[in-house]
Amino acid sequence: MPESESYGLKELLKKRSTIKGRLTKFKEYLTVLSQIKPVDLTTLQIKEVTLRLAKFQELFSSFDNLQSQIELLSVDDDEQLKERDLLENQFYSSISTAQDILDAIPVTKERFDGSMASAVSGSCSHAINTVKLPTIKLPTFDGNYLKWLEFRDTFDSLINSNDSIPTINKFHYLRSALEGSATVVIKSIEFTTANYKVAWDLLCERYNNKNILINNHLKALYHIEPITRESFKALRYLIDQVSKNLRALGTLGLPTEQWDVLVVFMMSSKLDVTTNRKWEEHKNSLTTLPTLNDFNTFLRNRADVLETTQSTRCDRPDNKSHFKSQHSSKSLVAASTSTVAQKRICSICKNDHRVYLCPTFLEMSLKERQDKTDKLKLCANCLREGHNVNRCRLKGCCRSCKGKHNSLLHIEQENVLTSAPVSLAVSSTKQVLLCTAVVDIVNPQNNVCKPARILLDTGSQSCFITNALKNKLDLSINKINSVNVSGINNIGFNISERCHIQLNSRVSSFTTKLDCLVVPNITGTVPSKEIKLHNLKLPLNITLADPEFYEPSEIDILIGADVFWDIIGSQQIKLGPCLPTLQDSKLGWLISGPVGVACSKGKVICNFTQSDLHETMKKFWEVEELPASSKNNSLSLEEQLCETHFIQNTTRLSSGRFSVKMPFKESPEHSLGESFYSARGRFFNLEKKLYKNERTKKHYSDFIKVFTVNEGKIDTKGCSLIDFNEYSRFDKLKRIILKEFFE
Repeated sequence: MPESESYGLKELLKKRSTIKGRLTKFKEYLTVLSQIKPVDLTTLQIKEVTLRLAKFQELFSSFDNLQSQIELLSVDDDEQLKERDLLENQFYSSISTAQDILDAIPVTKERFDGSMASAVSGSCSHAINTVKLPTIKLPTFDGNYLKWLEFRDTFDSLINSNDSIPTINKFHYLRSALEGSATVVIKSIEFTTANYKVAWDLLCERYNNKNILINNHLKALYHIEPITRESFKALRYLIDQVSKNLRALGTLGLPTEQWDVLVVFMMSSKLDVTTNRKWEEHKNSLTTLPTLNDFNTFLRNRADVLETTQSTRCDRPDNKSHFKSQHSSKSLVAASTSTVAQKRICSICKNDHRVYLCPTFLEMSLKERQDKTDKLKLCANCLREGHNVNRCRLKGCCRSCKGKHNSLLHIEQENVLTSAPVSLAVSSTKQVLLCTAVVDIVNPQNNVCKPARILLDTGSQSCFITNALKNKLDLSINKINSVNVSGINNIGFNISERCHIQLNSRVSSFTTKLDCLVVPNITGTVPSKEIKLHNLKLPLNITLADPEFYEPSEIDILIGADVFWDIIGSQQIKLGPCLPTLQDSKLGWLISGPVGVACSKGKVICNFTQSDLHETMKKFWEVEELPASSKNNSLSLEEQLCETHFIQNTTRLSSGRFSVKMPFKESPEHSLGESFYSARGRFFNLEKKLYKNERTKKHYSDFIKVFTVNEGKIDTKGCSLIDFNEYSRFDKLKRIILKEFFE
């Protein structure tokens, strides 16, 4: 290190020692102050604490700038980072302790002069201000454009407009208020006082996009779900949603006050049949064109009527159940049980209504509804607890696709795949590493978790999962209309199954829900051949998303562009020319790019495989082809016996027809079993009956003699007393007797 830099570093370390001393003094001051009860603090002490805290926060900012300069000049980065963490923890602890002391001081604490008038005034003021107002919670923002305007205005009024809040604290509030994709916008910005304005401006630049905001609010208006049956809650929800989006569009400068005719027409198309008919009757009674206010007034009045009639029906006593409870031996228990059973507790908001009527549930997006249903383990068909969709007794189905799920959870096929083909990536003939990672895949139904190797591909419009992993996780399958997936050379493949999974990162708290199309295979082994690690010069202080990326292995899941950018971070490390690049992500560091080694000549890896037409036809003809005589060894023993029997017992009759004996697997003697004793018993019983009637015995004996002489052929002319035409030759012999005997 040059002498000038060494001297500068010593000066900075000396300044840091001074800050440490001031930090220690402030901690000692807080230790003494904490021994005094907040009520006993004087006005002078309160002001002193406030001034010291403000000065101490400025000292914290100075330390932050000073430590940054030290880290630039220091050679030992690890030691300086540890020093920063240690001192920052002490600063945060001291600021929190001082703030806690100030918060514990009563708001109405006054010091009186001693005069009666001021005492009376002070006592009145104390009585008025003892009411504790509820704490205003900071709004959160997850990147949803529909919530941006509300978040921006609220955060501006509570935080940005409050000059008493230090800038570094405003930055902390901003970071704690952001969730999901919104955190990615400012994640790479260093946490300093000077960068707060940069972070806020960057956030506004991202989400203050007027065109996107207008499109999202118009889309929300257009995609309001229609009301299927009369419900006062659904009508009020419709009014609230339309009013909220129209107010937002008006704030963005659109002339929404001139849209009455269009909005009324669109809203009326969302009404149920009965309410729509009532509206048409009401509209015909008007002399002028109805305005949006007229329409909203009609819906509010209609909702009031429905609520009143519904409450009347609920309050009406049930005479039948009351009669049953009086005659029950356990009336008290039965009555209490029926009361509990009739009460409908919503699993979402714990109010008395069904889940499909819950305003909170209806306001959620489709993905949020699916996540909430999986989290609460509700039936996807009836939205009730205690069973899954396979055991649901409700006969209803989705009104859109007739599938076994609730209409509120229906996914439009356009959201899964459009008519455009799904494109999948392909590598060149040079050895190129693709982005792979190892993650945990969870079945949301039974929480079964399995490790899986995924491939991240921005060239795919959907996510895919293999049949093998689907079977391992025992995933439930949703049947969809057959969609065509096209890959290289526009080779198509029809897919008709989709499943729902949860992806958990192994290196962070990142988790996401995925809808995957089920395919037999995604690609071959990736990479195609083993990579030598010593050629890559990987850093030692990073955590790889796929620790064994260099070994050829199967791919279980393909992640498309719909999730790819939620996973990718902002940092990159280039390993050099003709070498791969390391990319930061929520799954760990991804490695992708050329490795400087050529793969086998002419071998191209595609992320979707399709069997060759020639091979398919070849297999078809091999299955249909009859075995040749040289392949008799492939016949089973039974097949050989059957063929031998056919050759030996096939003859041609004089009429030209063929006669073939029926083959038996076993002889009748063996197949009938031990029937001798039962036959002998029946013969003895027949003898007893014949001995009782000599006439019957004589006719029976004559018939048997004729039957024996003719070798089993019955001559109806020789036995004129018997009507043989009435009986089938398959009937039992005991039925061939004299009709006169029974008459």
